[in-house]
Amino acid sequence: MDSAIHDTLGNAYAQLGDTEAAAAQYELSATLDPQGALALGNLAAIHYGAGRIELALKYARLARLAEPSSMERYRAEADILRELGRNDEASALLAQSGSPSLR
Repeated sequence: MDSAIHDTLGNAYAQLGDTEAAAAQYELSATLDPQGALALGNLAAIHYGAGRIELALKYARLARLAEPSSMERYRAEADILRELGRNDEASALLAQSGSPSLR
């Protein structure tokens, strides 16, 4: 099965409020396409929303590495780092992004 199908199913479950089923679909998508930034970013958001901040950071970092040109991915990871009180790391990450608007 194509990873995009699991992304679509994950989105449908998320819209219905079933974040665990959504996460399962995004996990399947990420298994099929380990560089799939969409599924990885969605996993980060789901885990963040559930209070699993360290796990959210893991997926946010993987999403950024999968899509290094996306300023949104840098911002998401930096926000989670700040949530964890790791402000210096967040600032360094944003500086690394190359975007003056994110620093």
